[in-house]
Amino acid sequence: MDDIMVDNLVRVDGYPQDVTGTSHEVTGLTPATEYSYAVTAKANEETSPVSNEISVTTLNDEGHGTGIASVTVDGLYAVNGTIYFNAVAGERVEVINTLGQCVYAGATVDGLNSVAVEVGIVVVKVGNSVGKVVVK
Repeated sequence: MDDIMVDNLVRVDGYPQDVTGTSHEVTGLTPATEYSYAVTAKANEETSPVSNEISVTTLNDEGHGTGIASVTVDGLYAVNGTIYFNAVAGERVEVINTLGQCVYAGATVDGLNSVAVEVGIVVVKVGNSVGKVVVK
């Protein structure tokens, strides 16, 4: 079956599918392409709400192999000088301004995290995830 285009999204052949366990390897991805994922959990005929969406970009195919080039920070947004994002406890978080200066470094708590920073554009790195946000 060919990939199906829906609102500029490329569906990966064979998905959605049921997965048993806590991890799953997705194969058949196109190099240098952004994919978005959301999951639900099932137990005893009950289905959870859909998770927050995560976006990943695959590596290019110029001799770099396969894998993920970048993962966006889950739920990243800014309101009134504070950055908000979702994370699991213990991940390292860094906030870097446009001058390349680290303006905050620390560890995350489980769930919604917040960091107060100065107005401007900043890059937020949480574990292996990276995002940018405009702080007003």
